[in-house]
Amino acid sequence: MPINEFHVVTPIQPYFVSTSSKYHKYLQHCSPVAHFYQFNLEKNDTQVIPDGTFDIFFELDADNPLAFLAGPATLTRQPVFKKNTEIFGVRLAYGMMPSLIQTQGSAYDLLNSEVNLNDLFKRQNDSISSFIEIALSSPSFTLRIAAFQKYILPTLFVTRRPNQLIIANKLTKIVSQHYGIISISNLSKELGYSDRYLRMVFSQYYGMSPKQFINIIKFQHTIHLLKTSTDLTTIGYESGYYDQAHFLHTFHKYTNCTPKRFAKMLKDSAYRNKMIIGH
Repeated sequence: MPINEFHVVTPIQPYFVSTSSKYHKYLQHCSPVAHFYQFNLEKNDTQVIPDGTFDIFFELDADNPLAFLAGPATLTRQPVFKKNTEIFGVRLAYGMMPSLIQTQGSAYDLLNSEVNLNDLFKRQNDSISSFIEIALSSPSFTLRIAAFQKYILPTLFVTRRPNQLIIANKLTKIVSQHYGIISISNLSKELGYSDRYLRMVFSQYYGMSPKQFINIIKFQHTIHLLKTSTDLTTIGYESGYYDQAHFLHTFHKYTNCTPKRFAKMLKDSAYRNKMIIGH
């Protein structure tokens, strides 16, 4: 598949939408943030599906507000969201990694888990508190986005990055631009490093192998295709699965659901009516 420099896979979590009352989403372009989101969980059975990126989210409980950093998801699991509590979240774009993880060197311990943001970013506790104070004072999604951009976003990333991290970040962007349909050997040729070196560098920073990340991007691309099509044979082929049985097995492993049933959820009017999307 030829590279698409302008359209990349964007990480999404459809179960957050299906188990909420309303799901607000504000897309970002040319930004370290893929999108902001806000919702109130109606059901306790929501799930995280593999997305390969980081989320920062806040449980806006007036009595006990909490802030978390969620590491990349490589499997289906239940998040720590509290039912009937408003959640404000920030999904980072592929290739963006919070500064503390950059300096410490690996996201392995964060895979498929959440950690308290105050514990992780002790020097930024005042900024986190300032954001939470504003977020609790108003239900405005727009105001909360502006507060996050003012108080927290400037503290998340470092300007000087190790060369190995730059290589790992380039890998994520190339894989996303190819919708996950690219081999390790072709990545090696494009980046100018050996397969072995890329595996070592990427695993060091992202806590997973390049192959795992490729499979996750391919899967996320499949979800986007399911929004508009029901032809599973074509979708499987366009997602890079040349064996239908492999496509169905992988999809079920990542969602606990069949592609047909998942597509029905995405197209259902009740699901679509919950989505409020801004740009």
